[in-house]
Amino acid sequence: MIKKPLGFNYSDVLISEDQLLLYKSRLIEGQMRLNSGKEDFTGWVRLPFTYDSTEVKRIQDVAAKIQQQCDAFVLIGIGGSYLGARSAIEILKSSKCDKFPTIYYGGHNLSGTYHAELLEEIRDKDFCLCVISKSGT
Repeated sequence: MIKKPLGFNYSDVLISEDQLLLYKSRLIEGQMRLNSGKEDFTGWVRLPFTYDSTEVKRIQDVAAKIQQQCDAFVLIGIGGSYLGARSAIEILKSSKCDKFPTIYYGGHNLSGTYHAELLEEIRDKDFCLCVISKSGT
């Protein structure tokens, strides 16, 4: 876990260091809460220093299975769930891979026409579904 306090460069700010120091205790409190591990949705703070290597291996195994078995990969997510996954996929698209399924997106679009066209597109393909929910609900 990172223990180093936050630093700040005051050279280009429009308020004085004294004015900023008025918030020092609140900033320290915020940093402590962020690093406490007790707040929801703060697991990212400890990455990449701590992570579940067993879970990473499980994800890699499932990814290899999907690459071998599927012609199409349909990702279903809304909002940040969709955008986060799409961003990661776009970054990784340039990775060298012998076989990579065609990726389709569903869920981010509520158009019945879009879904009818998507279903028609994957009708004769072996496909995998990935449903993403950041909130778990």
